[in-house]
Amino acid sequence: MHTDDSVVRRKQAVPTAHALPVELYHEIFGHVKSRRDLCSLIRISRFHQPLVARFLYHTVELSKYSEHTEQFCKAILRTPYYGGLVVSLTIHGDNHYPVSLPDLECFRLWCNVACALRRLTRLETLHLVRLPQVYTWILKKCSFSLKELHCGHNKFDSDLLSFLNTQQRLSSIHWVVPDICPSRGRPPPSFPKTLLAKKALPALEKLVTNCPSLAVALVPGRPVHRLRILSETVDETLTSTIASSTAPLLCLETHTPLSGTLLSDDTLRSLATLKDLRTLVLRDRVSRGILLSLKDHCPSLEAVCCLFEGRLNDSGDYLRFPMAPVGKPQRLRDSEVPLWKDA
Repeated sequence: MHTDDSVVRRKQAVPTAHALPVELYHEIFGHVKSRRDLCSLIRISRFHQPLVARFLYHTVELSKYSEHTEQFCKAILRTPYYGGLVVSLTIHGDNHYPVSLPDLECFRLWCNVACALRRLTRLETLHLVRLPQVYTWILKKCSFSLKELHCGHNKFDSDLLSFLNTQQRLSSIHWVVPDICPSRGRPPPSFPKTLLAKKALPALEKLVTNCPSLAVALVPGRPVHRLRILSETVDETLTSTIASSTAPLLCLETHTPLSGTLLSDDTLRSLATLKDLRTLVLRDRVSRGILLSLKDHCPSLEAVCCLFEGRLNDSGDYLRFPMAPVGKPQRLRDSEVPLWKDA
């Protein structure tokens, strides 16, 4: 994943003898989906190196093998040009470093990751998959401004809070803590309402979480208009929290189990306060009586979706009921019909 720095710094002018327009090369390389093939191209042709690099480094997923992480860090540190090409990065923290790796070597690798992150000036999407809490310091002094963050820590330390307080462009947070199961004595963690500074995350629009208390902490005072609560446990202050968003809530998903064939009066009154709600997603199958009650209390609703087959936190089949007027359901796949992009 690396080349000589001198090659990358050369102008991207094509030799006139057998030239193709640079745009045509970009079109060709954009259709190469195999990273192995891109690596081969970048090695066999010195001329193609800067052209291929933009595709090779655009989306990077560090694998479970520590040597892959080392190779990536060395390439970024040796050739800073590559750091400006990385737009999306996934770090699998639980798999990178095998148990057999000495503590000193493990720490050295994380130091290299931290140094590489500081060179990723154009990074927009960051996935931290089971990153150990003790290594959140790798986010210190990072200059990138994220648009999307996927994470799942069960607590916020000072390094994580300091990082989030600097992210002025962050519009989407997917914060799902693994291994939560209230029925087995593993409830979601509780986060304080004053988690972040009031001026932090001013661009937050979409929040996905299985921790209701995180929604209570992040929604107030921010323009959240798409909210997914992937939890059967709902904080009692959640309704007032949603109402305190600075943007109208357009999409809401809740996994609170329904009782019987009708929604409770409290639930209906809560939903009635969401004057701009267009899409409601429920975990349980809904009856026609529930749909009619929702239509009466939430006239802005355009569709109600319910999980038809699948599990929580897992893509599955949904039923989509049109609400104006209440009509026959359409069966759809979560991956095929994005519930959260059309509102």
